[in-house]
Amino acid sequence: MHHVLGSILIGAAIFGSATKNKLRPVLRKAVKGGLIVQREAQRFGRNIRAGADELVAEARADIDRENQGGAH
Repeated sequence: MHHVLGSILIGAAIFGSATKNKLRPVLRKAVKGGLIVQREAQRFGRNIRAGADELVAEARADIDRENQGGAH
């Protein structure tokens, strides 16, 4: 079992050095793209939430007006 662990550590070290030299710009670009997508998704979610809150407020106001009109 310790041979497997040693192989994993050696492989990770080799991959880490290769990543640092060759793949790092590619990985950084992928991470950056993911962060941009995340920000846009959050912005989209906030806009959807704001629209939903507005609809709820309008519906409540309609109900309140209907109740006030029927009470007279």
